[in-house]
Amino acid sequence: MSIDRAICKKVQQRWADLGMQGSAPEALQFLKVPGKLSNTGAVVAMVFNASTQKPIAVAKIPRTPSVTTGIVREQKAMEIVKRDTALWGGAKHIPVNSFIDEICGAQVLFQQAGKGHALVREMVGRENEEQIYEQILPWLLAFHNQTSTNVSLDEENLRRLVSDPIEQFLALTKDVDGITVPESVKQYLQQLSSLVEGKELKLCAQHGDFNAHNIVCTAIESGSMDFTVIDWEDHREAQLPIHDLNHFFISNSKLLDINSTASEAFSKHIIGAGWYQDLYATAVAKYEAAGIIDSETFYRLTPIYFCEYALRLMDEHRQQGGTINVWVDRLIQYIETFPLLPR
Repeated sequence: MSIDRAICKKVQQRWADLGMQGSAPEALQFLKVPGKLSNTGAVVAMVFNASTQKPIAVAKIPRTPSVTTGIVREQKAMEIVKRDTALWGGAKHIPVNSFIDEICGAQVLFQQAGKGHALVREMVGRENEEQIYEQILPWLLAFHNQTSTNVSLDEENLRRLVSDPIEQFLALTKDVDGITVPESVKQYLQQLSSLVEGKELKLCAQHGDFNAHNIVCTAIESGSMDFTVIDWEDHREAQLPIHDLNHFFISNSKLLDINSTASEAFSKHIIGAGWYQDLYATAVAKYEAAGIIDSETFYRLTPIYFCEYALRLMDEHRQQGGTINVWVDRLIQYIETFPLLPR
């Protein structure tokens, strides 16, 4: 039996494990998503109801059957998210049902599919952007509150969350050709631990890749929308509450200027004053009002986000090491010129 037919049959057999009600459709269709490769190094495919053409499941198939670390990590993440959000109303926006099963000698990850289309299609201008952020960001704030723990940045927390990623980043950039970190940036990073030591904040679970490509939406009445947040493979527990919010604004800034480079869009919309930077500052202020993290500490710690993302690109499964210069450039711009960063 071919792998596509075997995957469709497995979806029918384990229909209930995907959180589906009733009986499985008699006919399913398999579609490999062109050019789509999971961060775990797996090929991504969709399974559709053949009669309605609605997506039912996502299958992630490791390119090398003997290497399943990535999908096992992602499936475990889904179990943790499901556990931590079981009693939260906002969990309806997370398709958490999943399982791993063997197909044609490979361990395949099956997940419940989100409904609709990628949010990136809606990011077409200021008016749409502001309306979308008004709907998405309150959910993200509530998710972080749902999974939060009060801590003080001292000793182990300070080392794990601040000192270690900085040390790893500085060591990494020494070995990457064509990348130079200015002394002023190194000095900021090296003194950051002392600037935030003893700060009180909440550690939160993080999606890890929270951007428009990983939010699937459908339009509903009154101009609002329903959405699901997919691709939780980079989920981590008990992290600084800076990663998802920064990633949402910074990664999506490129969508505002599709003819600009990532660094140019970052410079214009995050570094440069204007409506988008105002949205960003307002979102950070809401995290402070919610008691998660004060704005000054958020901005001081944001360089950790750039450092960790650069480190993540070197993961052997991602094959994205060639883009590390983009993240280093953003880090340099942020530390040297971001107007809201306390000096």
